[in-house]
Amino acid sequence: MPNPRAHSAPAAIRDARVRPRPRPRSEGPRAFRRIAAALTTLVLGAGLAIAAAAAPASAHHNTITGVGICHADSSTFDITWTVVNSENKPEQVIVSSNESVVPVGTELGEKESATFTEYGVEAGTYELKLTTEWSNGLRNTDAGTVTVAGDCGDGAVRKITFCHATGSESNPYVRLTTSVRAFFHAGHVDHHDGGDIYPEFSYVTKDETHTVPAQGDQALLQYEDCVESSAPAVPVVPVFTEVDVPAKPGIRDVCGVDGDLILPPAETTGVTWKVSSVVNGSATATATAEPGFVFPDGTTDTTWSFEFDSTPCAGPSLAGSTVTGICRADAPWIVYDIVLTDADGQATGGSASLLFTDGQNSEIIELGTLDENGALQGTVLWPGASVAEDGVTPIGWPGWEQVDGEWVETDGNFAWTRDVMTATLVVNPDLEFAITYPVATSDCIAAPRPVVDQGGEGTALSGAGLASTGFAGTTIAIIAGIIVVAGLAFLVIARVRRNRS
Repeated sequence: MPNPRAHSAPAAIRDARVRPRPRPRSEGPRAFRRIAAALTTLVLGAGLAIAAAAAPASAHHNTITGVGICHADSSTFDITWTVVNSENKPEQVIVSSNESVVPVGTELGEKESATFTEYGVEAGTYELKLTTEWSNGLRNTDAGTVTVAGDCGDGAVRKITFCHATGSESNPYVRLTTSVRAFFHAGHVDHHDGGDIYPEFSYVTKDETHTVPAQGDQALLQYEDCVESSAPAVPVVPVFTEVDVPAKPGIRDVCGVDGDLILPPAETTGVTWKVSSVVNGSATATATAEPGFVFPDGTTDTTWSFEFDSTPCAGPSLAGSTVTGICRADAPWIVYDIVLTDADGQATGGSASLLFTDGQNSEIIELGTLDENGALQGTVLWPGASVAEDGVTPIGWPGWEQVDGEWVETDGNFAWTRDVMTATLVVNPDLEFAITYPVATSDCIAAPRPVVDQGGEGTALSGAGLASTGFAGTTIAIIAGIIVVAGLAFLVIARVRRNRS
């Protein structure tokens, strides 16, 4: 039986049976390849080591971010820049794109986060770029940007052009234009002896205008380098901020001339107002652009003229008002109806009172406050009179008092008011009225009522009265009795005459 393994033997083995044995190879090329491989490994290792050493350098950096905050008084933004050191090593700023914000030489500690403020900028995009060096000698340049947008206040941004002293003999000044807010926060206004040169200018804070006097040689402000040279200088065109022409002022034109005046707008940034007094019915108002401002047409002032009506004022009047004394349920009352006419608003009071006086005594009754139409109506008790809690039944009268349970007349309790013939309505203006104490009638006597003694031996005075619409029984009974007696007498006389005839 054939062996199957003989058929499955690899061809290489079969070939080896018939091929001649190869000769031994030379050792020279093999040694060369070993040396090359070793050198390659060495170079790669060195490269990796260099890469590993260089990798930490790329990690040294600063993170720079900014946030803008609006200041409505100056219509500018302040940017707060934040610089964060990424390393556990201190660093120092060696180049700054804005030294007024981050000066060269500024130091940041290990992992320190520091903030810096850029004052008085307008809406726009701003960048802060810093080159710093760490304590290990590594350097890096980083930058941050921020965009501030939107309205910030309703006024134009105040700017100022000035010469900033550098302290260098070769280049003593740098000519700058910046916002007034940035100018102040940078301390330029405090640079006096041998310091900055700036013109007179004004600024507004909390609706109050402040003026700063000029400093330094003003002639140098016209030169680009702030230094007058032998070569002809080209004057620099002053920088103006355009401000809108304010709206025409309003006026207050009242009767007469005393209250007439011009009313400029309440808030006009960059504009100063000059208003004249009203003379012979005329007045003017002038709006002048403050230093550093200009109107759109290039002018710096505009004037309006006004004419006022000088017709005299009509005085207030109480014509049509009434004040009357009446008797109601045996009690004296005062009924008043007040009408104030004051078309020109000359009245100086809105409350009303009634003044009683006989030359020696006086009494004031407060009536109340006139409504928005100048009207007031009502009733009030006569001085010295009083009523019970029901508001109707009288329990007191002027010139009367109770003695031992009986009413007797007296000179006290406002007795003098019963003889007064006039009273003054005081509203400012004032008006005098004829007024008298209510006259007694059979229905109302405005005094204690007499009570007939049933025994016929005299009378007493009762303090209770009847309402003006009630029944006065005692008086009517007396009159009826008289009529009955007179009728009986007439019948007797007639009978006697018939008998005689």
